Amino acid sequence: MDDDATEFDPFDAPLDAEEEQESLIAALQMLRGFGLFFAVTNSATERNRRMDAVTVELPDKTIQRVAVNSETENLLWHLREVLTDPHPDAVFVYGLENWISGTVRPRSIPFLLNLNAARDSFPLVLAAPLVMWMPQYVINAITNAAPDFFSVRSGVYRFPMDNMQRVTLHEQHSDYSFTGLRALTDEQRLHRQVEIEGLIAEYRLLSDNQRDDYSLAILQNELGLLLQFGGNLEEAETAFHEAASLIGPDNRVNLLFMARVAHNLGYLYKIEKRYTESASKFRNAIDIYRQYDPDGTDVATTLNALGVLYGVQNLDDQAEQTLREALDIRILKLSRKHFATATTMNNLARVLMKKNQLEVAERLFKEALDVRRAVLHTWHPLLEENVRLLSELYITMGRYSDAIQNSVDVLGHENKTTQYVIATIHSINEAV
Repeated sequence: MDDDATEFDPFDAPLDAEEEQESLIAALQMLRGFGLFFAVTNSATERNRRMDAVTVELPDKTIQRVAVNSETENLLWHLREVLTDPHPDAVFVYGLENWISGTVRPRSIPFLLNLNAARDSFPLVLAAPLVMWMPQYVINAITNAAPDFFSVRSGVYRFPMDNMQRVTLHEQHSDYSFTGLRALTDEQRLHRQVEIEGLIAEYRLLSDNQRDDYSLAILQNELGLLLQFGGNLEEAETAFHEAASLIGPDNRVNLLFMARVAHNLGYLYKIEKRYTESASKFRNAIDIYRQYDPDGTDVATTLNALGVLYGVQNLDDQAEQTLREALDIRILKLSRKHFATATTMNNLARVLMKKNQLEVAERLFKEALDVRRAVLHTWHPLLEENVRLLSELYITMGRYSDAIQNSVDVLGHENKTTQYVIATIHSINEAV
C-alpha cells in the first residue's frame, strides 16, 4: 500500500449514529473473548458522549477506559501495564488524536507499525473486546500503516457530526488571528488542533455538492499555523499547500485567501532559512493585496514581514525601504498609536541602528516603547525586547546612564533585562 495514501474510507455510506451505537452495544453484549472494534468520531465531545451512553447500556459489564493522550510506542505493552486485575469485560482506548497528526506520514509512527507487528498477540493479553475510539484521519493512518491489524477487526462503527455540530464547530474556528493563535498555550493549541483535524475529516466525508472547499481551505490554513507554532514545520507546509490547492484564483475572495496562505508560507520559509523562497512568497502576497485590496492593511503586514526578512539577510537598504512603506500604510490606516504600527517602528529602528542613523532609531524605539508599555505587562517579552534594544542603542551612543535608567524605569532594577544592561556597561568600563 502506498505510504502517501491517507484517505481510505471503509464505509460505503454514513449510517444513522443511533443505529451504530445500538449495533456496537449488541456486539459488546454478545462477544466472549477478544474482538477488535473501531469507533470513529471526529469530535471529542461526541466521543465522550457515546462512550458514556454505551457504558450505561451495559450495566453488567466492567468497562475500562484507557487514555493514550501522549506519544506511546507500543499499545500492547501499554495495555499490559494499565489493565486492571481482574481484567475488565471491555476496554475503550482513546486519545490518539492528541499526538498523531493528520498530516504526518503514517508509516513514520512506531505506534502504528507496532500494531501490525503485534496483531496476533492482542488476544493473548486481553480476552475481552477492545474498542478503539478515534477520528477518521487516525483510522485512515491505521489502514495505511497497520493493514494487518485492521484486517482482524470485528466491526467498525461511525458516529458523524450532524450538520448543526459541524456548523457550530466551524464557526468557532473561522475567526482567528495569527497573533491570537501564536499566543495559545501548548495545551490550548493542541486542543484546537485536534478539533480542526476532526472537523477537516468530517468535511472530507461530505459529498462534493455538500462540501464547501473554501471553508475546508480556511481550516487547513489554520491547521498549518497551529502546526507551525508547535514546531512541526514540515507538516505545517503540507497543510498550507493543501489549503492553497483547494481553491482556484477565480474571484477576489479566493485570491485574497491565497495571499494569506502565501504570507504564511513565507513566514514558515523564513523560520527554515529558505530565504529566497520566503521572499518570493511574501512578494506574491504583496502583489495580490495591492491589486485586490489596496485600501486594506494586510499588505502592510506582509511588507513588514518582508522587511524583517531583508534585515535578517543584512540587505539593509531594501529592509529600510520596505519597512518605511509598511510604516506609512499602518500610520495612515491604523494610527501611530496602534500596536501593529509600533511593531513596524521597532523593526525599522533596528535597521536604522545598523545603518548608524541613531537619532532617528532612538525616536522610533521610544515611540514604539510608549505604545507597547500602554498595553503590555512589564514581564511581557515584547516589552522587554523593546527596552533592551533602546538601552543597547544608548550604549552604542555612549549614553550609559540613559541605558540603565530606561530599563529601570520600565522593568525595574531586578529585571533580567536591566541586569543584562548593567552587566554590559560594567564589562565596557572594565575593558577601558
